Amino acid sequence: MKNRNLIAIIFLLIILAFSAVFPYISSLLPKKAPEQGVKRVILISIDSCNPEYISPAYMPHLYARILQDGVKFKFATNIVPAETQCAHTTMLTGAFPSHTGIVGNGMYFPENWTDPVTHEVVYPKGTQIATFIDPRLRTAKTIFEQFQGNASIKTAFVSGKWRLIPLLSGGANQIFGNAKNGTIMIPPEYYMKVGSYFTYAEGDSVDIWIMNCLIELLKNEPDTNFIFVNLAFTDDVQHSGATFSEMVAEQLRELDNIFLRLFNELESLGIYDSTLFAITADHGADKTEYVLNLFDIFEQSASPHIEAHIFAEGQTAYIFLNNTAQLTDALNLLGAQPGIDLIVPRDNSSVVGYSNYSAYNLYPYQNRTGDIFITTFEGGATIITPMVPFMLFGIHGGPSTMDIPLSFICKNLNFKPEFRGVEIINQIPRTVDILPTIASIMNWSLNLMTLDGHPLDIIS
Repeated sequence: MKNRNLIAIIFLLIILAFSAVFPYISSLLPKKAPEQGVKRVILISIDSCNPEYISPAYMPHLYARILQDGVKFKFATNIVPAETQCAHTTMLTGAFPSHTGIVGNGMYFPENWTDPVTHEVVYPKGTQIATFIDPRLRTAKTIFEQFQGNASIKTAFVSGKWRLIPLLSGGANQIFGNAKNGTIMIPPEYYMKVGSYFTYAEGDSVDIWIMNCLIELLKNEPDTNFIFVNLAFTDDVQHSGATFSEMVAEQLRELDNIFLRLFNELESLGIYDSTLFAITADHGADKTEYVLNLFDIFEQSASPHIEAHIFAEGQTAYIFLNNTAQLTDALNLLGAQPGIDLIVPRDNSSVVGYSNYSAYNLYPYQNRTGDIFITTFEGGATIITPMVPFMLFGIHGGPSTMDIPLSFICKNLNFKPEFRGVEIINQIPRTVDILPTIASIMNWSLNLMTLDGHPLDIIS
């Protein structure tokens, strides 16, 4: 029995040792001659990644690779609210929510919403959706839709977040991911190539499975020109525990090894040098330290009593007043609360905080953002119902989580020499600048009328 136990322990140690060195093994394989020029773009979104995470402390391999073969901004800025659905929509359209209509993770319908084609009422007045998944609600084209029908450009959508696929993948030539019910959305020829399918939380895919999909796609179809990749597991880890915790650090170390494997695999295929990587995030993450119970604030209001429907998510909330004549009273009520950072009325009469919010976020064709939009300060969370113990939970949505990482890697690109090997601190790009920068580098023709950003000045 002791001998069997010893053999089992030795076997387990061998497996653990192999898993530790596995990312390095592919670097020893024979490599093809590298391609010339820039043949493809891989836009990678690390869900819920703070800019500080791409550093020697958390992700040393990725950090070193960026400084060696690319450029790294200290940070970029995304939109407020810093939420998954609206932020990725902005990333893949190059447009602010004021143009996309995707104003958060979900929304409340104060009036009937009718399909613009069939003119049927799809969402009756009073409907509330937790997640934007209906592409009919989006009013800006994604890069996939702009290239749809263009035989010279092949695209792919590889997503860990199931909810991104129905909203944003339309027009992509290939889709890898899963639906809410666990159905794998993957081209049939890849079923036997990408390994076991793993999910977590609400059915989102683990990062290693997503990276397997990406690598197999590049092995079999290296002529794919644009690939979007969402790596979702960091978001799940941070919602389960505090930011900058050991739990998060462990996840980032694993993710760092996954990136190392990707780069090594592409080098062995001879396509690493000719691939432009854009690495960013939809939002950062914050540690919840206090809650703002908006239901109690309005329920206990007096002289006058103010009634409203409140759509709260993360660090933000949209407030739809039952009586818009009470706007000034509601603004005064909210202004007296110590935990509120931004207060933005829809009529833009008196903005407290983020002065650009109205121009970027207020959707002009329908009131999707309420009569008043608010956010908490750093560490806050908006709620309308009692909350379980929250001190260690990660949160996002407000201005404190709109900072994101942004880096570009491509060995064959002539990046400006003053940007190589350092973090760029004299430019603060925005999410809407990513697509125009990619289009400029690749000489792709996008409809500039739909883009709110500009190409970044990073190429000599």
